[in-house]
Amino acid sequence: MIFSEWFDEFYETYCDGVLSYDCAVEYKIINEKHFRPIANMELENIKPIHVQRCLNTAKTYSTSRQRKVYFLLKRCLNEAVLNEYASKNAAEKVKAPKKITKNFVPLTKTQLKQLFEEETPDILMFKLELWTGLRRGEILALKWENINFDEGYINVCQTLVNSKGHAIIRNSTKSNKDRRVPLCDESRRILAAVQSADKSKKGYVFHNERGEPLSFTVYHTHYKKFFRERQEKYPNIPYIPPHKLRHTYATYILQSGGDIETLRCMLGHSSISTTAIYVHSSFEQMKAAANRLNYH
Repeated sequence: MIFSEWFDEFYETYCDGVLSYDCAVEYKIINEKHFRPIANMELENIKPIHVQRCLNTAKTYSTSRQRKVYFLLKRCLNEAVLNEYASKNAAEKVKAPKKITKNFVPLTKTQLKQLFEEETPDILMFKLELWTGLRRGEILALKWENINFDEGYINVCQTLVNSKGHAIIRNSTKSNKDRRVPLCDESRRILAAVQSADKSKKGYVFHNERGEPLSFTVYHTHYKKFFRERQEKYPNIPYIPPHKLRHTYATYILQSGGDIETLRCMLGHSSISTTAIYVHSSFEQMKAAANRLNYH
């Protein structure tokens, strides 16, 4: 069996309808862009040099993409061995591209103030992300019935996901566990401002004219427009992608005295190792630690 035929079987069995839609689509793109050097090769004839040629096609991409190419190919070839279409996995003799981790530098309090000094409906949505740490899909799927103003929390129990080219509401979170996210005074105020401008005051908190949740495409279009306009006024503000609003929330929670286990619960992570990715010490914190150093 040649590789392209096996990948089709592998994709249908282990990816399509099994992984998230976005992940499955990405794997299909990786196959089309990076596995061409071995597409017509017999599985049994694939050697480490051929695996390396596939990896070389991703050299101009991010290290994250390079590692995805490697691990997808390794998994694909491993399943070929397990299913007895090949006797060996050539990827096992090739080193994975090194993981390069860049320290996240959150926006300063001044930059955040400049970024959110105006409050249109769109900006209130982005600002709520910053003050609650909700994921994009969770923000877009948020309903007024999920918000308990009296007890001060959001019940995060559903999320918007892509499926077969369109978005649907999934009645569970990414970790498959509901969670309560506490409302602080500012997040309460933001929600009150959104509610006062929402004539229906029911259904989805952020919605289109038909009352349907905003799509990811609309969300990203509005986010880029929002950031572009803010940077025109304040060129000192570096662009951060939407997920970094959640990252900023996590960073400031820890800098404000929150512990990592509490943060894990607030972010909805299944494992504390995932939360650890959000743990950063600012240079000011490092300087303070150095100044407290005492050998006597």
